[in-house]
Amino acid sequence: MKLICFLFFIPFILFSQNENQFLTSQKDIFIEQNNQGKFGIVNSKGVVLVPIVNEYIKELWQGGGFIVYEEITVDGPDYKEGVIRFYDKNIKDLFGRTFTRINNAGDNTLICYDKNLCGVYKKTGEIIAPICFSEIVSLEGKLFWFYVDASLRGSLSTILSSKTISENKLPLNVNIADLDGYNLFQGVFNQDGVLVCNGQFRIVEIITYDGNNSLFAVQNQKLFMENDGETNFAIMNGSGELVSDYIYSEVIKIDGQIIGEISTETELKRVPLNNQGIPIK
Repeated sequence: MKLICFLFFIPFILFSQNENQFLTSQKDIFIEQNNQGKFGIVNSKGVVLVPIVNEYIKELWQGGGFIVYEEITVDGPDYKEGVIRFYDKNIKDLFGRTFTRINNAGDNTLICYDKNLCGVYKKTGEIIAPICFSEIVSLEGKLFWFYVDASLRGSLSTILSSKTISENKLPLNVNIADLDGYNLFQGVFNQDGVLVCNGQFRIVEIITYDGNNSLFAVQNQKLFMENDGETNFAIMNGSGELVSDYIYSEVIKIDGQIIGEISTETELKRVPLNNQGIPIK
């Protein structure tokens, strides 16, 4: 299970009056490249708004702002990493800091990385979730699935409401593969940075995603530990409500149909579920 957030960008269109300038969606605003191959942003009067010293600049789809790569250390096919700033459509450096990677995450949000940790920011400058997560997936910018260090299980709600995290609580910059596979912490928060479920889940698998109509298969950390790793999944909706007991060994989709699998000593029973996670009779 993993959704991939793709970046969608406006293609550069050559500006006929200056072969080193490229049109943007903003009136009288151009991306300019100098003879040394560096990029900046200028207006129609030639005033430099972003110094022409950067490795690359991309404009987000539908005038969502500009991602400015001061340096590029990883030049991948789907994303770039390095020293990166975000400028809004008014060419303002909203966050006043650099990131190592920025993903477009919906009409109004960005997932911003500092090395291996990430958080969610609004394109208007506000923080939705501070940088402390190992992974975040945007569900159309309405909900956000997350994977975070289990040490934050009891404090994450406070961290999200305060929009900050103290240095002594900040998880190590480690890859997900290095995290403890026994004591895990996954969950979902909304576009206001509010948890839609408490910190009781070790695994949250995305079944469908459509705001509050989303469905997730969730595994409870406490039950997992009490049963020495033997526990089932329940179904949770996008509001954080459990719509089933912990009865499913797995929840899958086959040809668009949601199936809950119930394992017994003698058989594997497959239960078709509707879009609310309720068994179809």
